[in-house]
Amino acid sequence: MNRNFNIIKLRAVKRKFFFSQNLFLRKFYKKTASFIPGSRTFVMWVMSVLGRVIGVASKKSKFYVVKLGSCDARIIASVGNPIYSVGQCTSAVAFRAPTISAFTLYELSDAVVIGGSNMIIYNKSLITHDLYDFEFDLTSEELWGRITANPNSKSFYLNFDYRPELFLNSAISLLDACSSNYCHWVSEILPKLVMTFANKDIRGIPIIIDENLHNNLLESLRLVVGMDAKIYSVESNVSISVGRLYVPSVCGYVPFGVKKRNITGEFHGGFYVPALKLLKNSIATKEDVSGAKPLKKVYLSRRSEIRAIRNSKSVEELLGKYGFEIVFTEDYSFSSQVKLFHNVSHIVAPTGAALVNAVFCSPGTKVCVFMGDHPEMIYDYWKNMLEPIGLNIRIIKNSMANKRSGIHGDYFVDTLQLKNLLREWAL
Repeated sequence: MNRNFNIIKLRAVKRKFFFSQNLFLRKFYKKTASFIPGSRTFVMWVMSVLGRVIGVASKKSKFYVVKLGSCDARIIASVGNPIYSVGQCTSAVAFRAPTISAFTLYELSDAVVIGGSNMIIYNKSLITHDLYDFEFDLTSEELWGRITANPNSKSFYLNFDYRPELFLNSAISLLDACSSNYCHWVSEILPKLVMTFANKDIRGIPIIIDENLHNNLLESLRLVVGMDAKIYSVESNVSISVGRLYVPSVCGYVPFGVKKRNITGEFHGGFYVPALKLLKNSIATKEDVSGAKPLKKVYLSRRSEIRAIRNSKSVEELLGKYGFEIVFTEDYSFSSQVKLFHNVSHIVAPTGAALVNAVFCSPGTKVCVFMGDHPEMIYDYWKNMLEPIGLNIRIIKNSMANKRSGIHGDYFVDTLQLKNLLREWAL
């Protein structure tokens, strides 16, 4: 599938980064976050303390945050050159509306990109996109201690040696702290790429991706850019200086975590709808999406121990009576998942990465999403992503097995609500 897809691994002498590589803390967090109350808070506290110590000690690693706008009218002139823009600029993005109004591709001269992060070092500033909120959003880089926020000056300390050891003449960066996550890849990173490649003059520019991406992600990349594209991969925390860096504006974003609650309302994610539609059409034109015996009604089950459904057997028995087939998307290639979702008419699924495949569904597809009843749950996330492309989304809130375990805790599906919905769908 990807054996002829040439990816050049960029190698550098990786400098010491003393605590983000602390495997004990990483394993502790991953194994306990779903069922030990406070484990996430504990790890964040340890990381922030260590990060502040090393960050303050290294004054030269301090960078002030500059936002790169989806609308070129809001770009600071010294930051970059907008070379390609589509959509109508409005104030919607500034207020983190669920629908992004425009897309802009920028060219930056002599910028530095970092493996495992979408942040860019440019003219002593750290560039982020304009949906990021310094006060409320927790980044993956902060959680794992790679950077430390200074709330007083709205700046970051980089807790590693960021000086570039590698150089490229030109490149498009798809580096991201969440690039290995299937949901973030399909809804945030691939849409940026298809919008960038809509400009035919850009298609010969090399692309930088994070190392060790799953084969399904690489397959999706191949379908978008073709077999002849020049791809570089880089390890986390390795910095690359790029003479001409092409930076697409944000096409999808949901905060990795929350630093503190926003009394005016939480942001549940925003998306650039034309990019999602273009992604679907781009893949469909390169793959035969018509199945010989397509499944019409599917239940997306999960093998993960995180957000487990405690009464899964009862749920599966109920759905079986209404003709739903149980599907584990991790058993499918990317192309097979696209074909599966293109042909379905009804989806029932717990919230999770597999559901992002619904961007490949046909308009009118009905989707039921299970989510735990928790005050921090982002209930509008799937609606913000999928309703603008024509899908019918229903959310069923379910009782948590232990609310103290957070939004990723186990829950019991309300089978009565589910049964009423299935009847409403006239199945």
